[in-house]
Amino acid sequence: GGGNVLMVGPGAGLREFSFENVVSEAGGQSDVYDGSVRRLVVDFVNGSNGCVLAYGQTGSGKTHTMFGPDAVSGAAPRGPPPAGAAAARAP
Repeated sequence: GGGNVLMVGPGAGLREFSFENVVSEAGGQSDVYDGSVRRLVVDFVNGSNGCVLAYGQTGSGKTHTMFGPDAVSGAAPRGPPPAGAAAARAP
């Protein structure tokens, strides 16, 4: 589930951040996709804008999260085909 967390940043003071989902260390690629990306994909296919952004420190797992250990199981390969490819197949 989601929630809020309070953090203290040097020069920024106390700041509140919100989050929608937390995936445990034991979670897999499908947990990340189902909890964070699937809803965006459905909205995108239905005409809304969407963006999945992996942000973090070097070595923190951004590429692994987006593409998975075998380039087919991460968040990106589970989504719809690129919009250009989908448009090219449209009648």
